[in-house]
Amino acid sequence: MFRDTMQCLLLAAVVLGGTGCATAPKPAPESAEVARQANDPWEGYNRGMYAFNTKVDKYIARPIGVAYDTVVPEVVQHRVTSFFSNLQEPRTMANQLFQGRPVGAARTLGRFVVNTTAGVGGMFDPASKLSLVKTEEDLGQTLAVWGWEDSRFFVAPLQGPRTVRDFLGGFGDKPLNPTGYIDDSGASMAVTLLNLGSMRSAALPMDKLRAEAPDEYAMVRDRWLASRKHQIAQRQ
Repeated sequence: MFRDTMQCLLLAAVVLGGTGCATAPKPAPESAEVARQANDPWEGYNRGMYAFNTKVDKYIARPIGVAYDTVVPEVVQHRVTSFFSNLQEPRTMANQLFQGRPVGAARTLGRFVVNTTAGVGGMFDPASKLSLVKTEEDLGQTLAVWGWEDSRFFVAPLQGPRTVRDFLGGFGDKPLNPTGYIDDSGASMAVTLLNLGSMRSAALPMDKLRAEAPDEYAMVRDRWLASRKHQIAQRQ
């Protein structure tokens, strides 16, 4: 239980956090109308959770990301990013099948096999040279393809921006993450720390943009929703 709690904390607010305030951001005067347009009827709760996640990020995730970026050479960072990206291929393949896209699933399986073997555990990407193009799918996208297109924005505790659909979909995707089957607690924690360092380091350039935003919460929400909508539209 302690290990699971620590892993959850270490993975907190990778996209959200960093430079936020200690209290919930104050909404702009037009916030209620913007929230309706963004399907954010729980804005009060979401702002409070955003502030909490930002605190966790400030004291845990961001320092790890800064240390990772400082200590780990850039070429090694690329290899680590590729390694964790390769571990997402089983999730993508399963969701392509759920979406009725067997050709895409076969291509993803090919990518995973080639990169796991010839790519040394996914640290390199020879599959792309074979025209096995990478895509990313998850259960949230699958549920959208099945008809759940519009879903309320929801800031998940220790996770960050989601919709209700994507939050619930995450539980279905969890068994498809190979790192969840590591039995050794030390190895599991090391992988979690490495993954967090890689993700939070990649998000560091966003810190200044968030800090300078007139309404940081609204900026993160709107950008995330727009990006998510684009992902789903591409797949449909």
